[in-house]
Amino acid sequence: MTTEHWKMDTGSDEDLISKLRLDPEQLEAAVKIPVTLQCRKPSKQEFIRVHPKWELNVGAIELKEESDGGFYVVVPMMMAALGEEVKSYCLRPYINRSGSLRLWPLRLPAHDGRVNEWHRSAAIAAAIAMKKWVRVTANRNLGGYDIYEAANQPSDPEWPELTLEDMLRLAFSAQGRIIEDMDHPVVRALLGKL
Repeated sequence: MTTEHWKMDTGSDEDLISKLRLDPEQLEAAVKIPVTLQCRKPSKQEFIRVHPKWELNVGAIELKEESDGGFYVVVPMMMAALGEEVKSYCLRPYINRSGSLRLWPLRLPAHDGRVNEWHRSAAIAAAIAMKKWVRVTANRNLGGYDIYEAANQPSDPEWPELTLEDMLRLAFSAQGRIIEDMDHPVVRALLGKL
């Protein structure tokens, strides 16, 4: 095979490049449609901002054994029936630097007013994250969270055009994570009705 077989016509190179080149205006025309949303605490590697206004107090059951962080909200009329399994949380939307939106379930004080240091320091981190980019990491020796402020604060985040209701629908309704009756699979498992 001669080297002439490997030579290409330069005119066809330019045609190929023009076919493959992305037009920035076409990229901006696409709008991301969210179809799911996670409810979990931020990872220790990500800098986050918490939405400064939106929050919702809920009763919930968190199944620690589930790999996807099994967090299920409980409607108020079911809370008495589920007793100690249900804990109180404040759900706060947060966003990381790559633009991923999630809900942070922050534990609220127990009915007797007691608060442990993990829950107290997480609430402080969320309050700071309403105004600054922070990273939250567990400190086992301290028994709470360490909060790290970004040395160079990026600009404020651009929040997706979703309402809090939209976020709740994506995180819970769409995934079957609302406990409304005793026939919910989580309740059946807790009661031993497998």
